[in-house]
Amino acid sequence: QGFICEGSPGKGQFAAVPWLAIFDPLVTTTARRGYYVVFLYSALGPLYLSLNQGATAVRTEFRSETPRVLAERAALMRARLSDFDELLPIRDLDLGSPQVLPRDYENGHAIGCMYRSASDITEDKLASDLSTILRAYRALTFRGALDATPEANLRLEEDDVAVAPMSLTEVRRYRFNRRIERNGNASAMAKLAHGLKCQICE
Repeated sequence: QGFICEGSPGKGQFAAVPWLAIFDPLVTTTARRGYYVVFLYSALGPLYLSLNQGATAVRTEFRSETPRVLAERAALMRARLSDFDELLPIRDLDLGSPQVLPRDYENGHAIGCMYRSASDITEDKLASDLSTILRAYRALTFRGALDATPEANLRLEEDDVAVAPMSLTEVRRYRFNRRIERNGNASAMAKLAHGLKCQICE
């Protein structure tokens, strides 16, 4: 599927909230920025599957306003993924830690699932939930990601040439294609997977 996985139990010492993240290279390749899917192990016991955000870059830019910014972006993510409400119903995390990073995870959480104990986690349930949240992840990218700019009645500008007004779906397709075209990671991965020979003319 082209996703990248990375986890951390902590560096130097065990983390208050260990995590295992799944990144779409079109969005991010690090837990420090962008948005991604992540398993978070609460200090209180439950395991959460969360569509969350990288807080490090937000903290660098917004400092003390970080909780508000993360919460506002999480609300935008939920609004764009309202069709996943019943499938990914958890809206709040309780990671059981007063530390800054776990609190940022709580504020950055948009949608997800919770598993209270090992008995809640079956292979089929986990596979189903993971498939659902990855569909939501891709849908969010297509639907405008974290860009709060209204999409209705837009006139897009491309190379200083005005493009005729587009429907919402057309705007989303256009932005999604431009995101792929401008993403160096996507280009590198495509060359690695398919080689450097043109598939049309060889």
